[in-house]
Amino acid sequence: NKWDPTLLQITDITKTHTDPLARRMRKALRDRGIDRLQVIFSPEEPKKPFAAERNSAPASLPFVPPAAGILLAKAGVSLLLETV
Repeated sequence: NKWDPTLLQITDITKTHTDPLARRMRKALRDRGIDRLQVIFSPEEPKKPFAAERNSAPASLPFVPPAAGILLAKAGVSLLLETV
């Protein structure tokens, strides 16, 4: 549930924080012996539900996932150009 695409960054999963899903992924990767993995991450704090009776957090704004995709594409092209 991210709202600010300008906070997105590419980093190693070991440097992620404030993200409950990344925490579970770090543990699963450690259990499998994987200690390094480049990920797209946002340090933005998770949003709280809008109303007390709702248990689900608000979704990411519609333009954040495409911004993450563009950042991922840039990283992929950069990686390919480094190996040429």
